[in-house]
Amino acid sequence: MDETAEVTGLDITTAAGCWLVRSAGATVYYLDMDTWHLLRVPGEGSSTGPYDGLWVRLVAVENREGLSRVDVGQRHRYLTDPDPGAADYRWWLQRVVTSIEPVERADVPAGEVPAPDEGDVPFRCS
Repeated sequence: MDETAEVTGLDITTAAGCWLVRSAGATVYYLDMDTWHLLRVPGEGSSTGPYDGLWVRLVAVENREGLSRVDVGQRHRYLTDPDPGAADYRWWLQRVVTSIEPVERADVPAGEVPAPDEGDVPFRCS
């Protein structure tokens, strides 16, 4: 990928690597498409939830049209499975995306993304 090229969309079915998705709000979402995990980091004044700051298993991502894409100018629903032993999934609805940026694995919050057989890794604010 050309590091200087602006990313305006990700096809979730083929995306790889780590991505930072910013929106009109202060909350940011990190996606690890190699392991299918999501990290939601609430910004100042943002609403919070029980799995914020934790890497959780990502089940699906949909835009308004129901496509498996993340696009600048769209809102997205992230379906997660933070507790694989439970019967229910959880979801977050993101505000309108303003940018999508590749992130080097070394720069992903909380160090390493958990292996498939590990539990969730907490996010540590610095």
